[in-house]
Amino acid sequence: MKRNVLLAATVPLLVIAFSMLPWLIWWDQLPDQMATHWDLLGRANGSNSRIVALVTSMTLASVVVIGWCGYAVRRLLRRSEPASSEDADFWFAALGFSGGVLAAISVGTVWVNGNASSWRKVDLPLW
Repeated sequence: MKRNVLLAATVPLLVIAFSMLPWLIWWDQLPDQMATHWDLLGRANGSNSRIVALVTSMTLASVVVIGWCGYAVRRLLRRSEPASSEDADFWFAALGFSGGVLAAISVGTVWVNGNASSWRKVDLPLW
C-alpha cells in the first residue's frame, strides 16, 4: 500500500512541476495580456492578464493534488480492507490523465504566447 500511495504522490507533484516550469523560465517573454481562449479555427478570441493566466493554470493543476489527497486518504482509511486493484488503478490512471491534460494546456498556453506582441495575434499553430 505504501508503494501505491508513493506512486500516486509522484504523479501530481510532477504535473505541478511540469506545469509551472515554463511559466518560471519564460515569464519575462510573456505579454502582459495573454491569449487564453481560441475558436475552433485556432484564432485567439479571449485573453487574461499574465498573472490571472498563471493563477488559473496553477489552480487547475492543484485539482490533481486535491484528487490525490482524496485518493491517499481513502487508501489509508481502508487499509484494513483488501484493496481492489481495479479501483486503485482507475484512480491512479484518472489522476495521471487529468494532470497530463492540465499540464499540457498550461505548457501550450505559455508556448503559443511567448514573445507575442499582442494576444490577438496568437494562433494555435496545430490548427
